Amino acid sequence: MGFWKGRHSAGAEQRRLEEAIYEAVYEELETGMMRKGLWAKALANSDGNESQAKAAYIKLRATAMMDDMAMRAQQEEADREAARQQEKASSGPPPEGSWTNDTPMSGMKCSKCGAGLKINFGDAYHVLCSRCS
Repeated sequence: MGFWKGRHSAGAEQRRLEEAIYEAVYEELETGMMRKGLWAKALANSDGNESQAKAAYIKLRATAMMDDMAMRAQQEEADREAARQQEKASSGPPPEGSWTNDTPMSGMKCSKCGAGLKINFGDAYHVLCSRCS
């Protein structure tokens, strides 16, 4: 039991994915629906030997499919992050009255004495603390 613990999760999923990819490539070879550019590269790398070219094509195409999947996942993550940023930007300021004079404004300091400011959102242009104003 201890030997198999933890070995079947990510590794098994990766192996299943690779198996499915290689199966799809094999189907391409059987049906003749290969990517011409990769087939040409495989033929060139095998000096025209068709059986060697088939083996080379399988490796090239499987790698290309994995690359496509990785790029698609990266693009989806970038799209999700952009949507999060847009949602954050479009949420706007909090409703008036939701902040109080006791709410600290991160990083804002009094221009005279340097004390941290606690201001109402509506007074965002007020730059003096209560002692200096």
